[in-house]
Amino acid sequence: MLTPAYAAPEQLFDEHGSPDHRTDIFQLGIVFYELFTGTHPYDGDATQAIDQDIVPPSELNDALPSEIDSIITNTLSVEQTDRYQDVLNLRNDLSEQ
Repeated sequence: MLTPAYAAPEQLFDEHGSPDHRTDIFQLGIVFYELFTGTHPYDGDATQAIDQDIVPPSELNDALPSEIDSIITNTLSVEQTDRYQDVLNLRNDLSEQ
C-alpha cells in the first residue's frame, strides 16, 4: 500500500521513472527530516516535492549542524539520479556528522 505522505515522485508520476532502491532513500529522507525537525518536509504530502523546496532542517532545529541540510536535501531530490545512489553512502555521510 502506498502512503502519499511518504511517496517518492517516481511512485506518483510516471515521468520521474520507475521506483527502485533510491525510492527507499527518498522515503528515508522524509523520516529523517521528521525526526530531526518534528515536522513533515512538505505542506500536505510528498506530492508537493515536485514544486516545493524544503526548509533546511537546521533552520527548524538549531541543534543540528548545517551539514545535515545537504544530506537531507540529497535524499529528497526529485530526480532519482540526484539522490544518494546507495544507502551506505548516506550512512557514511551521516556518521561523519
